[in-house]
Amino acid sequence: MNCFYHPNEESTTFCEDCGKVLCKICTSRYEMSICRECNLKRNSIKRKMEHRQYAPSFVLFIIGFFAMLILSCINEERITQPFALRLLLCLCGGWIFGGTIWGWHITKTWFHPKVYINTGLSSNNFYHSAAQLVRIFLAIIVGIAAMPIGIIKIYISFIKA
Repeated sequence: MNCFYHPNEESTTFCEDCGKVLCKICTSRYEMSICRECNLKRNSIKRKMEHRQYAPSFVLFIIGFFAMLILSCINEERITQPFALRLLLCLCGGWIFGGTIWGWHITKTWFHPKVYINTGLSSNNFYHSAAQLVRIFLAIIVGIAAMPIGIIKIYISFIKA
């Protein structure tokens, strides 16, 4: 049998997704035995999942930005501050607000509290609550650090699409 894309080449394997026969040239293109169309399909699905997962962060960034803008305009003392300082405060507010959700997605695999079935009083609820509080704290820190990198990655994936 000959390759689907190179009729002159002998096939060596099949595409893992659709089953098309592939030669050595096609197989060496990607990390796994997969054809061009299936690779494009997998990449587009991956991009859509990333966009859907992190869209709330962008929305919350905008909400945090405008919340800080409104708060800076309401407070009469801050009106005398330079516009650049108010803008910086708004950006920081949006970054913290949106970054927390970003960090929440990143830290979701870090915490898996074990659940024990107990008929009496249990300390499991305390440990679960403590783990969630630690996760919120870490989500803020990790999200603030990871959000710029993630925004750049998503921007690049929008450009490629």
